[in-house]
Amino acid sequence: MTVHIVVSVKDRAIDAYGRPFVVPTTGAAVRSFTDEVNRKESEMNGHPEDYDLYEMGTFCDQTGTFLPPEGGVPRVLTRAQDIVISE
Repeated sequence: MTVHIVVSVKDRAIDAYGRPFVVPTTGAAVRSFTDEVNRKESEMNGHPEDYDLYEMGTFCDQTGTFLPPEGGVPRVLTRAQDIVISE
């Protein structure tokens, strides 16, 4: 049995969450998001003030159940504007 963390990137400019995806840990999610934010060709790199990474809950691959995060609402893991590397 594996419990996966479900995350999503929210675009504040359009006030919508992107397609959720699963990761093994929140650290893996933050690393992937950081890489994308700092990729020069990325839309997130051009507008880091618009994007935030959220933990949406968990998914258990044995039971097929989704559980919300603690507190029942999506939780900010990091904001693009806080991790973008300025040159």
